[in-house]
Amino acid sequence: MTPHWTTLQSRWAAELIPDAPVGRVLDLAPAVLHLGLVAITLANRPLLCVDDDPEARQSTMIDADLAGLAGDVEVRGSRVASQECHETFAVVIADPDVPPVADDSTATLDLARACLATAADHVTDGGHVLIRLGSLERVHHVSETTDLTLVEVRAGERGLVARFDR
Repeated sequence: MTPHWTTLQSRWAAELIPDAPVGRVLDLAPAVLHLGLVAITLANRPLLCVDDDPEARQSTMIDADLAGLAGDVEVRGSRVASQECHETFAVVIADPDVPPVADDSTATLDLARACLATAADHVTDGGHVLIRLGSLERVHHVSETTDLTLVEVRAGERGLVARFDR
C-alpha cells in the first residue's frame, strides 16, 4: 500500500535529517498535520513550527508535550517569511494549502510557488526542502521559478512530495 503523503513527507524528512547540515527543522504551516513533529520523533533534531492559526499552534505544543518533545519544539505565529527573519534551517517541510489533486489554476500555482520561495529563503546551504505539490505538472511549474535543485519526487496516496536541495 502506498503511504499517505503526510506519512511519506514526515518519514522522508526523518531520512534526510541525520545527514543534513547542522540546524533546526522548519515546518511551514503545520496545522493539525504535525509533519515536523513526526519527523523529529523519528530523527532527533530541534524544530520550529510556523502557523498563523492559534488553535494549530496550541495543538502543536500540546502534542509536542505529550510526545516528550516540548523542549525541542518552538512554535511561532508570525510568518517566517517576514523581512526581519534571516534564520536558516537544515530541513524545511512545506505543505502549501493547495489541493492534492491536479488543479493547476494560476492561484494554486502562485500559492505553491510562494511556499517554495519561502522555503528557499530559509534553507541553509546543503539543506533540503520537502514540499507537497500534488502533481508532476505542478512540480515542473514551480521548479522553474526557484534556484533550488529538484532532486526527487515521491508519490504517496493522494499526493506527490518533491525534494529540492540548496
